[in-house]
Amino acid sequence: MRRLAAYRWELLLIVLTLAAAGWATLLSPYYLNFDQITYSLQQSMAVPAVIAAGLMVIVVIGEIDISLPAILALGNILFAHFSQSGAPVWLAALAVVAVGIAAGALNGALVVAFGLPSLAVTLGMMGAYRAFALLIGGQEGYAAFDDSYVWLGSAQIGDVMPASLVLVAIVFAIFTFVMHGTVYGRLCYVIGNNARAARLSGVRVALVKVAAFAIGGATASLASLVYVGQYQSARADNASDILLFIVSAVVLVFIWAATEWTAWRLGFQSQLGRPWFDLLGWPVYQPPAPIMNPRPKPPADLPEGTEVELLPLDPGDWLDDGDRAVLHAALRDSEGDVEAGRLVSAEDESQRVHDGLLVRAAWITQL
Repeated sequence: MRRLAAYRWELLLIVLTLAAAGWATLLSPYYLNFDQITYSLQQSMAVPAVIAAGLMVIVVIGEIDISLPAILALGNILFAHFSQSGAPVWLAALAVVAVGIAAGALNGALVVAFGLPSLAVTLGMMGAYRAFALLIGGQEGYAAFDDSYVWLGSAQIGDVMPASLVLVAIVFAIFTFVMHGTVYGRLCYVIGNNARAARLSGVRVALVKVAAFAIGGATASLASLVYVGQYQSARADNASDILLFIVSAVVLVFIWAATEWTAWRLGFQSQLGRPWFDLLGWPVYQPPAPIMNPRPKPPADLPEGTEVELLPLDPGDWLDDGDRAVLHAALRDSEGDVEAGRLVSAEDESQRVHDGLLVRAAWITQL
C-alpha cells in the first residue's frame, strides 16, 4: 500500500481516464467501435508518428530538428504542383522525398560545418522552408488533388485497416531494425552518448549526423503524402501546430521503448535504479531513465550532523597532474591524427603514451 501511495497522482490519472472512457461509451455506442478507433488513430497519429520516427534518430545523436513540419508543408506544395501537372504519384513521391532528404541534409551540414546548435539552425531553416513553400505555392492553397494522391491518407486496406496506419507499422518496423540491428543505428547511440569519444575512435561523426538529419527530412516528406490524403489541402502553413506533439511522441514512444528494451537486455539489474512501477511483473522505468550513463543521486533525508564520505568514481586512479597532462597531450595528438585522416594503430598510440610517462619519470628521478 505504501508503494502504491507513492504513485497516487498517476493512479488518479488512470482512474479519471477510465471514467471518461466509460462515460463516453454510455453517451455513444460507437465510441469503442473498431472503425471509429482506427479512424481516430489515423487522423491523430499517422502524420506525427511518421515524422517522429525520423526525429527519433536525430534526438538519439543528441540533436534536434524543429523544421520537420515546415519540410512537410513544402512537400505538400510540391505534391500539389505534381498533381496539377498530371505527374504519376510514384514519381511525385520520389521527387518530394528526395527534396526532403536534401533539406534535412542541409540542416545537418550547417550544424556540422559551423558547429552551431541544432535548435538555432533548424529554427532559422524552418522559416526559410515555409517562406519557400509560400513563394512557390502562394496564399490560395490547393485542394484539387488527383485520387491517387489522396489514397495513402484516406484509403482502407481490405475495408478494415487504414493504409496510413499500415504505413506507420512498416516505418516503425524499419526503424526498429535500423537502430538495433545495423552498424549505423549503433553508431547513433555511440555518438549521442559521447560524440568526442566516437570521433577519437575513428567514427565519422559528421557524416552520421548529416545522415540522421537527412533521414528526418525523408520521413517529413513521406508524412506529407499522408497529410495530403487526410486533409486534401496544401498550404504553406500546413502542420504548423504539431511540433510539440511530435516531440512528445518521440519521448513517450521511442525513448521510453528504448529505455525498456535496454533495461530488459541488461536483465533489470539493480544498478539501473528503482523502477517507476511494475506492470504485471515487468519493471517500468521513467523516460528517459539513466540507463546508459547512470549518475548517483545525492543523499536525502539525512539527520542533521550526519557525516558523509565522498569517494571518487575511480579509486584506482594513480595518475598525478603531470602524468595526466601527458595522457591528455596524447589524446590531443590522436584527435589530430583522426581529423587529418591519418590512421594510427593502437599499439603505436599506447607506446607514445608509455614513452611520455617514462620520460617524465626519468626527469623526476634526475631532480
